[in-house]
Amino acid sequence: MNNRLGARQSFWLRVCLLAQVLLVGTVTAGPLFDTSTPISFFTNVASRLLSSELNVNLSQLQIYPTNQYTPAVHRLLQVTANILDAQNTNFYPSVFRPLFSVDASNNVFIIGYQQVSNVSGTADPQLAPPYPVSELVDFGGNPSPTADGNGPVNVYGVPWVIGAKQGLPNFNQLSLVSAAQITRKLEVTRSSLNPRTASYSTNQMYLMGISNSLGISFWNSYNTAYPRPLTVFASDTLSTTLNNAQYTWTEVTNLVASEFVSSWPGSQWSGVPPSATPQSAAFLPFNWACVFQSPMAYNFNSGRFDPTFQWQTTWPPLPPLPQFELSVTNYLQAFILDGSNVVDYVQLCSPSVSGGLNQALADPNYPAGNGIHYQWSTNAYFPGAPTPWGVINQLVVSGNPTLAPAAGGQWSAASTPMGVFSPQAEAAFFNGFFASSFQFNGQTYVNLDMVMQAPYTPSRTVYVACLLQANDPLVHYLASDLNSQAGALSIWGSRESLENSVWSRSDDPVDQPLPIAPLSPVGGRLQPWGKRGQMALLGVAVDANLYNLAYKDPSVWGSDYWDFPTGQAWSLSWLGQVHRGTPWQTIYLKSTNLLAYCENLGETFQNIGTNTWAAWTADLQQDPQSGQYLDAANSAPITDWQLVSLLAAMLNTNDLDTQFSVNNPNPNAWAAQLDGMTALTNLSWGVISNMIVPQLEAATISSNSAQASIIVNAIQSTKAALPGQTFQGIGDILAVPQLTVQSPFLNLTNPLPILQEYSISDQAYEIIPSQLLPLLRVDSIGTMTSTNGQLQVQFSGYDAHVYAIQLSPDLLNWTSISTNSPINGVINAAIPWVGNAPSQFYRTVLIQ
Repeated sequence: MNNRLGARQSFWLRVCLLAQVLLVGTVTAGPLFDTSTPISFFTNVASRLLSSELNVNLSQLQIYPTNQYTPAVHRLLQVTANILDAQNTNFYPSVFRPLFSVDASNNVFIIGYQQVSNVSGTADPQLAPPYPVSELVDFGGNPSPTADGNGPVNVYGVPWVIGAKQGLPNFNQLSLVSAAQITRKLEVTRSSLNPRTASYSTNQMYLMGISNSLGISFWNSYNTAYPRPLTVFASDTLSTTLNNAQYTWTEVTNLVASEFVSSWPGSQWSGVPPSATPQSAAFLPFNWACVFQSPMAYNFNSGRFDPTFQWQTTWPPLPPLPQFELSVTNYLQAFILDGSNVVDYVQLCSPSVSGGLNQALADPNYPAGNGIHYQWSTNAYFPGAPTPWGVINQLVVSGNPTLAPAAGGQWSAASTPMGVFSPQAEAAFFNGFFASSFQFNGQTYVNLDMVMQAPYTPSRTVYVACLLQANDPLVHYLASDLNSQAGALSIWGSRESLENSVWSRSDDPVDQPLPIAPLSPVGGRLQPWGKRGQMALLGVAVDANLYNLAYKDPSVWGSDYWDFPTGQAWSLSWLGQVHRGTPWQTIYLKSTNLLAYCENLGETFQNIGTNTWAAWTADLQQDPQSGQYLDAANSAPITDWQLVSLLAAMLNTNDLDTQFSVNNPNPNAWAAQLDGMTALTNLSWGVISNMIVPQLEAATISSNSAQASIIVNAIQSTKAALPGQTFQGIGDILAVPQLTVQSPFLNLTNPLPILQEYSISDQAYEIIPSQLLPLLRVDSIGTMTSTNGQLQVQFSGYDAHVYAIQLSPDLLNWTSISTNSPINGVINAAIPWVGNAPSQFYRTVLIQ
């Protein structure tokens, strides 16, 4: 064996030190996974990524009762499909449908995926209506749908995986407004016309009506109209349940809509991208209104609602409305078909809302405050009395219209003997019910009624409004993709509430109308490069920079600005152009670590990076013990550094003998690798939208240039700061800022931010690593482990290659002890201890 320097530089392992592979001859391998068999490529690559990055098993991925299918899991499945589609020229996306299994303990798992290559129409079994996941479990001896032989099974909330293709319409948003209107009427009676001898009593009636308003929309977010006819289908199951302490009322409403679209216009953007707006023809909406219960009176005696409007008698007491709980669960299936091809598909079990109506209905608990006589105060008007202050205030306001009630009440338009219809006349007539006579407009009148309704009637509508809306049109398959903490504030106003079941009030339909879902997402969650949206509305504890390249791609102003690769032979060179499955971002080859962002908040210096990323992706799952957004962190941009290393090891087809060690210590050798590469520089000027801005131009890197020296020195210093002064994978080199965000070829000191915003694209930042990564190989790294007292040596390596593990007592004489092929990039071998040798050294030799 000839231990050459450069690409074959070696380190040795003494019991548990590092070792670098020796290369023998020319060692190449074909692609580990064949892209001509999409399901094989998808399953194998996704399985490796999930196992390595998230420690989950694609063939045993639990979804019930514990749900391992998190946004971070879906992101890796999505990026796998996107990488697959970059290697074909198909116009339509690759589509994969999950397969399910239920074990004897009623645990539900994803056990793999099946490709959906074509469908026969909306009635195709592959598009069968989904099940709620709980219905896959064998209850009462009924067979599980996964095993009854009735065909493919879909599950709400477990998405299909669809490759990100440019130019296709997408599902856009879902809105739900669940509203309950409560009205309280009071009736007073007397035993005689003489107020001195008459006895008075009060009856009450609570009326309640409940309705749901549901809407969805699809969007062609591109300038160009879609060229062929499409079928757009949506089916929604809305389940509404109302209960009190005695009874439960439930109704399931099935809503179906299908539309044949002969031509679907694009968004037809106009103007400069940050201020552009799409035309309404780019959207296809479906809207449904569902009445759960028309207004009916609640019967306190039976505990039910009575359509004959029964008065509740008598005073005293007047009991408060019992506690009511309203729950709404929504299940949506929607898809777009182009002939036999699936263009888009979603199956959401969201939104689900639940809350106590009484708590939302209640006013502050005191008789009157700030001049307002609250009509829905629930505190007793004096200790021990069952009648609440709200009822007393209704009677008080009925007799004095100058006292300000809360909004939402109505005055009676009943006739009065004065011939005047006004709150003042109604109040005067009502006061006359408790007196022998009364004055109005200088004249004396007598109220001869024995029964009278209080002229002021309070009404209040309480509602919860949920808006699920895509930020990036290509990211909308999970409910979390469509949700945000405050992404809809500019649309729903201060009354907005999302998945957290926050109830709001609409007392006045004019000044406080129920929210109406927007047709266009512009101004809401949609926030490509330079667009103000959800992050700007969140305020503190997040970075709201409209031009932050740490979480969205520079100069991608909208869907038309993507440049996804197609028809590519496998290489790391185009990986940075592949959509990564998080909003407005491709696979991340830059060095900026968003999770490390800190900001001075008041008197403390706090990390805001993880909050920013969780808010941006709307992956708000918090670890119950630490309260941290751990799943969001698992999909953060810098996790792509490991992704690059894994993909390089899995899919490498290059001659390892010609590749350059990422841990090579020779600066001159690094400079030689950079020599002849293309960089992009923004030192020239041009005009964009009437502004003089820098223009990108190509520059050839010379090994003896000052820029090459800056990059080489940065690589060496970054490596020196790492544990063991070693890059564990080739993706670790992306931590070098001078390769991307601090490239010496870019002018980053422009006095006006707009100059950078318009002139430096993602390609310009990532062009050097896109050329460098395919040239690199990683060393075989060795570690020692002990299992049940048995020492083992573990080496990293490239799958589909053969390595010999060799032993030496003196670093001169070597003996092969085993020949191995890595599995998932790892070789394990037991350590034989030879005699009483004081030292044993191990190395790997790549032989095939």
